[in-house]
Amino acid sequence: MNKINFLFLLYINSVLSFNLYSIIYPIKHSFNNIDKKWNYENRLFPTNKKSTYIGKWYYYNNIDFIKNEKNIIDNPEYWTNKTVLTDYEYDNNKIIISKILNHNYDIKNHYKKKREYDNNKEYYRKEYYNSNRISNLSNTKLFSLLSKEANILRTLVIRPNSCSVTCSPYIPKMELVNKLVNKKNLNNTNYSINFNIWLTDRYIHNNSLRTGLFISYDGINGNLKELILKKEHLIDDNIDKNDKLDIDSIFNSDNLIKFNITDEKTNNIKDFDNNTTINYIILKNNWIGNYRIQNIKDDNNQISWGAEHNYFISISNNEINKYYQLKFKDGIYANIPENLNYFKDDDNIYIEFVSFFNNGTGIQRFVAWGSKSIGGIKTYCHDIWKNNVPLYYID
Repeated sequence: MNKINFLFLLYINSVLSFNLYSIIYPIKHSFNNIDKKWNYENRLFPTNKKSTYIGKWYYYNNIDFIKNEKNIIDNPEYWTNKTVLTDYEYDNNKIIISKILNHNYDIKNHYKKKREYDNNKEYYRKEYYNSNRISNLSNTKLFSLLSKEANILRTLVIRPNSCSVTCSPYIPKMELVNKLVNKKNLNNTNYSINFNIWLTDRYIHNNSLRTGLFISYDGINGNLKELILKKEHLIDDNIDKNDKLDIDSIFNSDNLIKFNITDEKTNNIKDFDNNTTINYIILKNNWIGNYRIQNIKDDNNQISWGAEHNYFISISNNEINKYYQLKFKDGIYANIPENLNYFKDDDNIYIEFVSFFNNGTGIQRFVAWGSKSIGGIKTYCHDIWKNNVPLYYID
């Protein structure tokens, strides 16, 4: 190889996206097959076999997003919020999940109502690692045209102790959508595409802080149906749920492991952001990233690998107008499609969720992508970006 070719290769090496970057450099800690049970047993809630979290869930209205005239929606107003206490108990390949929340709000029917007392309702469900969709598809001849993948609910641990997603990733091609769409009932097709993403702050004791994003799309008309931002804290004491509980008092008590961003760190986040996008933070500060990826293969095997990189893949500027660019308080960002039917079969569709670590030293990002032509969202990635970080191992 002559000197010119070698220098050209070094230049390409510095500007390629991280997919190719990871091919050029050795991939560390690679492992090929991750079975469903491994993902299920390593979900982010219990570092032990039983955990209790309490937090605020913020519900956003798609209509408010549509009316917004700016490309970037800064601190969108939520239409309601709820204090939610969630108890997780893992036992013999099943997880018992119970939720206690405000009396005047009903959870959808995949939970069963357990009891009602004071101003609270309690719901529960048992979940098995090989479960199908939480929301069953309508049993009609039309819906039988959908792939069997449409009825699979997946739980993927992208990075242990940091990032997981439970989702129904199948997205039908436009030809099939056109066959299934009912123009007389565009608003409710009884088939949804859901993503429930969790990020935890790995630098805080026992994953005490979790940030979640739930988004739901109508699988036929493509509309965004619901968005919920979740901020939860681990409870450091055992809660006797047989007692009468005031969950707002619990949330405001000293029994939570809290680690708030100080005013100084909040200002730093604003300085980093400079009223632009999350990509500006990375590129301006020349941060170094470390990522773990999982791919879903057609045979249901999950392929996983990780590597370091110094290039932040962003949604193309030519495509960004198809996304809601959401900026929430405390350094939380999301880029999500406005409507799944804005994309052609071969177009990549991205879901992006970013959160600052609460010590203000860096960010973590979940990004998933895929296309209708390959059956939906098939690649899932968790990035950790920090300034002046030496080479480190992936856990």
